[in-house]
Amino acid sequence: MITTKRKHLAMLLTFSMVFTLLFAVVPTAAAATVINHTAPAGTEDVELLVPITINVAGPYSGITFDVKVSDVNHLRIGEGDYIRTGSDPRVASALQIGVYTPANRHDGLNDTYTFGFMSSANIFSGQLNAGTIRITYSGDAPQSFTLTVRIAHFPDDGQISDWMGPAVEHITVNITRASGNADPGNGNGGARPPGGGGVNVIGIPSVVIEDVTPPRIGMESFPAFIEGHPDGTFRGEDNMTRAQFVNILFKINNPTTQPVADTDNPSFADVAPGTWWYDPIEWAVDYDIVDAGGNFRPRDPITRAEVAVMLARADGLTDMADNIFSDIDNHPSRDQILMGVHVGIFTGYPDGTFRPDNPITRFELTAAMVRYLLGGEPTDEIWQDIPEKFTDVAKTHWAYKYLALASTGYVAIPATP
Repeated sequence: MITTKRKHLAMLLTFSMVFTLLFAVVPTAAAATVINHTAPAGTEDVELLVPITINVAGPYSGITFDVKVSDVNHLRIGEGDYIRTGSDPRVASALQIGVYTPANRHDGLNDTYTFGFMSSANIFSGQLNAGTIRITYSGDAPQSFTLTVRIAHFPDDGQISDWMGPAVEHITVNITRASGNADPGNGNGGARPPGGGGVNVIGIPSVVIEDVTPPRIGMESFPAFIEGHPDGTFRGEDNMTRAQFVNILFKINNPTTQPVADTDNPSFADVAPGTWWYDPIEWAVDYDIVDAGGNFRPRDPITRAEVAVMLARADGLTDMADNIFSDIDNHPSRDQILMGVHVGIFTGYPDGTFRPDNPITRFELTAAMVRYLLGGEPTDEIWQDIPEKFTDVAKTHWAYKYLALASTGYVAIPATP
């Protein structure tokens, strides 16, 4: 069982970016509701306003929506078309997942829009007015779209691997044009809004989300966390300092609002308020990643063993792999190194050593962090299309795949059932 602070850290890691809810899952069986809707006659664009009410059996930390459309040219959802005005206060104040469109996703789902909202705590329960989706329908051919709802929550132990994301509800809306001449109003007897274009409101019935438990999955989304130098190089063989590594953890866990530490009680004699590393290091103390007292040595290169210890403490790791290294049996960080091996962070060197007291290079640290965030090696399809960013790292370099993801960030998109 991890401490309260570590539980909170696990939640922060999972909420590392706006799109954290977008991950692949094995869907559960979903209920099916079919609605047939008749749009006004003619070919003029029509805005379909789809209000969503959800009866949540939670509590949950996030809810996402997939909208799979029959034709992306005739059913469109834009960046501003998930509207939370007038929604439940819990929804309105939550972090919004912006609309992920068929044009800007890379998972092959070129007919699906994804959006939603999340919180850093399990607060969504009971009946929720979850906002309105605005879909623009054009042309006169019949079209349809399917709405799939997904839920997510943290269990009591706060483990990242227990993050939930099943598909729990399907609603299919079939749209046809009315016969005859174009309707001068909005198809429901209302006035046409300013600026032209008809508006139809489709009332979606309440979507009941059941509390189900899908297979365990790992964390699969993270923000960009490493940069190169102004001259366009990465210099991957350079060492990483202790302050730089803690700053990476800090940025991953606080991508939008970075907390400001108390300046009255510095935890280390050599970490002064006003330095760029003060807030990240104090944050690491607060979350039990490092212990306060004495000197932190922010400018010193961080060793491979020190990285293993900090990552093990950050994620509350306990399980260890069998020892595969010839040089760590008597090392004080042996257990933390093997914890990292167990979850896929470290692989060691071809000669069977780990070299725990060697400074970790920028290449090695980047590889370890990507494995840490993904829970193992990245698959080829998630990095091969990322263009080269640094002049001194070719796509054939062993670390390119890690560097591509670390400098760009990664968003896993949910599979459509």
